[in-house]
Parts: sequence; C-alpha cells; structure tokens
Amino acid sequence: MTRKEKIYEGALKQLLMNSSVNTHQADIITTALDDAEKDTSMLLKKVTIGFVVQTFNTETGKFVSQDFVAGDQVSWETDLGEPAEDRSEYLNFDMVQPE
Repeated sequence: MTRKEKIYEGALKQLLMNSSVNTHQADIITTALDDAEKDTSMLLKKVTIGFVVQTFNTETGKFVSQDFVAGDQVSWETDLGEPAEDRSEYLNFDMVQPE
C-alpha cells in the first residue's frame, strides 16, 4: 500500500468512526490529503546485511572491542517498509567501540 493510500485509509477510518463529521473536520481531512499529495519527499532506509565480531575479556568481565563487517547484500526500502529502487549513495559505518 502506498503512502497516499495509507493516508486515505486513515482518513476514511476517521470518517467512519465519527459519522457526524462537521465542516471544520472535513476541511482538516481535505487539507491533510491535499498536503500528502503535494509532499513528494520520502525517507529511504538502506538495509545492509552483515555481522558483528565482539571481543570479550574474561578477566575484566567486559567487552573490549567490536568489528562490524558489512556484507554485499544491500536493499533499499521506504519509510513504510516498501521496496525502493536501488541507489548508489554510500555512508561510512560509524560504530562506537565499548569503553
């Protein structure tokens, strides 16, 4: 289901729950739907499959380091979890070491 369809579905549920929608409420819903149609920006999530190697010190009882290894399997999805077209953008993995 697209973002627009989810917004329409939410608006329809609101209308069904409140059968006596006044003019002000109808205006708010219409404005929200119009704004949703105008908003073409979207947040995309880049999902990278990989693994983590963590080193544990048995004397101190603490983790001393960790390495994040990214695999080659990457997918993109919308903020609603729908598949998105692959992109070439890259961002370094900035992972924090334990203290």
